[in-house]
Amino acid sequence: DARKRFDSVAGPVSLLAELAAGEDEEDAVLSGLGQADWLHPSRRWGAAAQYRQLWQDVGTGAENAVDERVAGVLTYYLRNDVGNASLHWIALGAERQTRASDGPGHTVFMVQYYRYW
Repeated sequence: DARKRFDSVAGPVSLLAELAAGEDEEDAVLSGLGQADWLHPSRRWGAAAQYRQLWQDVGTGAENAVDERVAGVLTYYLRNDVGNASLHWIALGAERQTRASDGPGHTVFMVQYYRYW
């Protein structure tokens, strides 16, 4: 994986890319993830966008399995003190399956609550 952070007057932006390859019951599997996230200079608001893809070679002349998804998340930080390792936030997001081998895609909405201290 690779990660790069850019600091700007609009707040830090991070770009992330991950690739993985392996096997699942002797079928070749390849996955990738790309993500961009932003944090407001006040450290109270953030946003992220993500693209994920999974490809599996099912062999024996069958069509390869593919799953692609895009997601967006908005985050509100109740406390964001990284130096003191005290983090507390709420995130709202949506994920859309844009391509699937096993049928039509679907959309998932989420509310996430995190607290680290």
